[in-house]
Amino acid sequence: MANVVSLRRMELIRRYYAALAPGAAAYFGVGLSTGGSRAARYGRLSFLFTMASMVIVVNSVLGGATAALVGTLAIKAPIAAATGVGVAIGLALLGLCLLYEHRRLTPAVLSSFIPADGGHDPGAARRARLGDDDYR
Repeated sequence: MANVVSLRRMELIRRYYAALAPGAAAYFGVGLSTGGSRAARYGRLSFLFTMASMVIVVNSVLGGATAALVGTLAIKAPIAAATGVGVAIGLALLGLCLLYEHRRLTPAVLSSFIPADGGHDPGAARRARLGDDDYR
């Protein structure tokens, strides 16, 4: 995800330098399509395929297994009940952590979005709120 943000910001730098001199645009590839021409396009569920999501899945499995072990060994609950509680806790951890990741990553990707000329800019409202609109 950070790679996409960095590549989009590099496109902003190219646009800036191309605007400094009339003939510079030919050297910086400004005429190329932007907003993903040098990076992957991310959709609504793309955050599920990041390294952070893989770590979240492993941590959720470990959290659920730990809860099941505690239920079986410390509380002396039946194995079926402890397993059910462990699965429920693991799924709850997975859902909460993925929700947290989605809320953290979506603004970062949208704020780095570079619209094509005349296109819709989904990050404009966030940049306006944060006062991060100096590159235009």
